[in-house]
Amino acid sequence: MFGDISNLKLAANKASLEASDQDIKDAHAGVVDKLNAFVAENEQKMDTLKEEQAAKAKQLHRKRDRITTTIQQMREESKRLKTHNKEMYLDTVRTLHEGQRHMQNDLDVKRRDHFIAMAQRHDEWVQIKERNDFKLNQLRTANGPLVNIEDLEERVCTQDDMFHTACVEQDVSATFETAAGYQSAGTVQSIDTCEPYETGFTWSVTSAGSLVGYSDDSYGGSCVCNQAAPDSDEDENDDGFEDVCVRVEIDGALVDNLYDGIPR
Repeated sequence: MFGDISNLKLAANKASLEASDQDIKDAHAGVVDKLNAFVAENEQKMDTLKEEQAAKAKQLHRKRDRITTTIQQMREESKRLKTHNKEMYLDTVRTLHEGQRHMQNDLDVKRRDHFIAMAQRHDEWVQIKERNDFKLNQLRTANGPLVNIEDLEERVCTQDDMFHTACVEQDVSATFETAAGYQSAGTVQSIDTCEPYETGFTWSVTSAGSLVGYSDDSYGGSCVCNQAAPDSDEDENDDGFEDVCVRVEIDGALVDNLYDGIPR
């Protein structure tokens, strides 16, 4: 009887163990399935994340390339703008220099014309002065009324044996010796430079502040400086600017019989 009970207990224990082993196998299989599912799901997530990371990396690379290209374009545009601005500056400088050159040329031409006009007026003044001096000299040295040269006569007297004297008036205009007079041609003979306060000139300052020198020789021309006269006989003014002086000589000559129309 006790043997049957033991056998039944053994059979019950065996059946319980078999059921426990099956539960363990089922639980193990469930854990393995869950692990496999997790691994597969994790691999899928990793693949998806990898693709997303690769896509983001490509976007970052493209953004970096865009930024690099933009920076290069900005550098090139800056270089082009710098070159353009330099060209505009040089063009402005050239325009200013060209305008300055035209203005300086115009000023030099006007200054030259002014110097020539002053020399011509001075030469005309020399001509008029010499003519007036000649008239005044005739008045001072005249011992009778003045007459024209063509009216000049000389009294010639003859005496016979009886001491009778006969006088006649003879024309002597053909034998009259006249003095030569200066006549200005009004044209420029030469233009040269000269020095302020150069010897051989009588210097004066005009109301406009120009330094003018006229040759001590009446026919030697004039020297005109375009700066105001300095305080001393030096080549530079007090302001440091050097005088630029131009000497102009006008054609003229002594002409015989020029004063024949003046009474003697």
